[in-house]
Amino acid sequence: MAYETYKEPLSKKEYFEKWSGENLSQIEETIKDEIYEKYLIKGSVLRRDNFKCQNVKCLNTNSELTMHHIRFQRNNGPHSLRNCVTLCKTCHKAFHRGKIELVFGDNPLLPAHIRGKSFREHIENEINWKEVKAELKKFRKTIKDQHGVKLTWKQISILMMFLQTPYDDD
Repeated sequence: MAYETYKEPLSKKEYFEKWSGENLSQIEETIKDEIYEKYLIKGSVLRRDNFKCQNVKCLNTNSELTMHHIRFQRNNGPHSLRNCVTLCKTCHKAFHRGKIELVFGDNPLLPAHIRGKSFREHIENEINWKEVKAELKKFRKTIKDQHGVKLTWKQISILMMFLQTPYDDD
């Protein structure tokens, strides 16, 4: 796979010129700055890691490359060279699903805090998606039968997000 855009950093102007079909005039300049900064970090990470998955146990030489945050973004992990590492898409997905352990070699270019270390995704409550889907089908059928309302899957997902939102009754 070609990563030409990342091999040599482009100027901000050159980078956005490559965006075809996008109406760039509607994107605020501060958002463009954030997008461009992320592009620069990703390019730096890919070049540092020689455009190769850094999981020592990787068996997928043809998988698309992605950037993994050691300290996850959801835990306020920074989008920085020190916090990011190149993984192939296969290893990245398998790691986040709790199926594999990431093992990093002793590459002196890797950040010192991950060199030679292994990581396993901690999944608190393993979710059985088949069970969840079956329960949602029952729920959907019940709503239709009892209330005459047919919910779409999108409406159910919005309802689920709403139900997870903390409620303040003050």
